[in-house]
Amino acid sequence: MNIKQVLGINHKVYLLPILNDNYVFIIVNNKRNCLIVDPGEQSPVLEFLKVNQLVPSAILITHHHFDHIGGLNGLMSIYNVDVIDNKNTHDLGLINELGFDFKVFHSPGHTQDHISFYEQEEKWLFSGDVLFGLGCGRIFDGSFEQLFSSLGDIKKLDDQTKVFCTHEYTARNLLFCQEQSLINDLEANQYKKKEIPTVPLSLKEEKLVNPFLKSETITEFKALRELRNKY
Repeated sequence: MNIKQVLGINHKVYLLPILNDNYVFIIVNNKRNCLIVDPGEQSPVLEFLKVNQLVPSAILITHHHFDHIGGLNGLMSIYNVDVIDNKNTHDLGLINELGFDFKVFHSPGHTQDHISFYEQEEKWLFSGDVLFGLGCGRIFDGSFEQLFSSLGDIKKLDDQTKVFCTHEYTARNLLFCQEQSLINDLEANQYKKKEIPTVPLSLKEEKLVNPFLKSETITEFKALRELRNKY
């Protein structure tokens, strides 16, 4: 898969495909400072940094599942940079001094320690495993109530927000939505036209179509998530 580039006002994001369906995000500002989000593998990140002559300023971790941190120790052995995760959000001010404008959302549910990073100028949300195209994260050590609340917080963001989720699950979720009659033919055809990567997601579109974001009660949400677990 080719490395996708998304241009913003003052920054750009590169999507590095790794493992089976993960992405690592490299966020670069106009001074060539870069941030690494959820490095599930070391080698593709190192190769990308070398080819593009970039040195990371920090590593952002949404949660500590191995497919999000598998490359962390290797990168830390080479680069002496801060790791910003659930236990260390106070260093966010240091990267904002580089010209970024990040805010942290505590977004538990998939895991207890899950956080999301929102670049406020660009309206970019790095959502880890909370929200996917036509889907949401599976519950591990969090709860349905937590994830429902976390998705509610995301729904409050500006419609122009682009969501950089860490897995390419849109096509699989579309099949589920079609089989359960959760999406109409017009909406389904729009998703079928999307090229891979489907990330970043349009939050405006997800609010209108994603059945998990459209769930109005925790009972409705839990039933839907349990149904998806069996698919």
